[in-house]
Amino acid sequence: MDNFSVEMIIESFVERWFEDADIITNIIVAERGGKSDVTYFMFLKKKILDSEEIINEPPPVTDYTANQRYYEKIEELLDKTNQCNIIKKKRFGFYEDGDVRIVACRKSLLEEIEEKIGKWGCFKAPKQYLDLIVDFVEGSTNGITLMEDVLDIKYGLKTNANELFYLPSKHWAFVSENDEYLRLSEVGGTKKLQLSKKYLRPLIRLRHIEDSPYLISKLKKDKKENYVVWVENVNTVSDEGMKDYLEWVHEFIRTEHEQNGRFPTIAKQLDSPKWTKLPDTSGAQFLFKNAIHKNFAIYFNGMREAQIDKRLFMGYLKEDVDPKIAFASFNSVITYLGMELIGRTNLGQGVLDVNIVDYNKIPIVDPKYLQNELAKKGKVKELLNLVDKILSLKPLNIDKEFKNPIRVKWMN
Repeated sequence: MDNFSVEMIIESFVERWFEDADIITNIIVAERGGKSDVTYFMFLKKKILDSEEIINEPPPVTDYTANQRYYEKIEELLDKTNQCNIIKKKRFGFYEDGDVRIVACRKSLLEEIEEKIGKWGCFKAPKQYLDLIVDFVEGSTNGITLMEDVLDIKYGLKTNANELFYLPSKHWAFVSENDEYLRLSEVGGTKKLQLSKKYLRPLIRLRHIEDSPYLISKLKKDKKENYVVWVENVNTVSDEGMKDYLEWVHEFIRTEHEQNGRFPTIAKQLDSPKWTKLPDTSGAQFLFKNAIHKNFAIYFNGMREAQIDKRLFMGYLKEDVDPKIAFASFNSVITYLGMELIGRTNLGQGVLDVNIVDYNKIPIVDPKYLQNELAKKGKVKELLNLVDKILSLKPLNIDKEFKNPIRVKWMN
């Protein structure tokens, strides 16, 4: 960006141009010292070499006439950029047909979008959404804000040794449990343990919520990694079963580090009585997924005492607004579209990688603005009743979710 003028970016909505690539690639046309004030974004809606092709296979080099027609097809495609000329004081133009979606954008606006949102993914969107985002960037619209202005989003728990802190585990199998104790047996051994739940916290991992309603009120226990060991100081442990377990873990770490170099971070702390202390990730109001595939749900956390695994992100409201109204904002079509446009495709196979830096820059309906507008119209209770119904439902893949009659009523 410092040394070149970006003239055109070409990307496909429907195919990868390299068969072995897991990610979607694009073409960037850039010119050193270019004088054009406009950058064109061209998104192809058909496969280049499909039966309903845009360009088709190149002809043999020796066939002059066929080559002439071939290049005429390419020129015809590029000439469509003339259909989205920026008129007068407008800062972007838009054109769409059955083959392509093209956006022409002044470079001054690109710089503002880069500064405000940090990504150009919004240019993939339909014109109505693009209008909204440009108005937001230019400060001429109310009711839209960035997620970072509303939420403090943090990473989940990182133990540096999940196989030891998460129970049951590959080393200690589930036997039984009640309200007070978790009973385990050593895998490949004869030892059995009874651990007081005073030293355990419920754990929410991604798989625990895969079949959960929007409101997480109980966990799907599968006899594996349902709890995390919660001991701030080993010298204060009074439960004999937990004492035995921590002694086993202590020796396991020491041996593994000496023989295989594993657990370097914890091994340095073993002489401290607080080597088991973990950061507290309880209290999150909302849970966000890192990897998104067809299901865009943002969950309402009803288990505030539970610890959250690192494969989930935690959201805490920054402002005084009803959390259920915030939930409605976070699960709106505008938010989902922002996730689709700003999320990265580097996970491959259609899975979006949406990290904290991405979530922070997603444009959303401002929950405070929404709450105030509903209050003016006397419709706060009506929306909250709809949210309660949504919270009891399991989120569906997006192609079915947007047809949900409750959601349709909510959006209206």
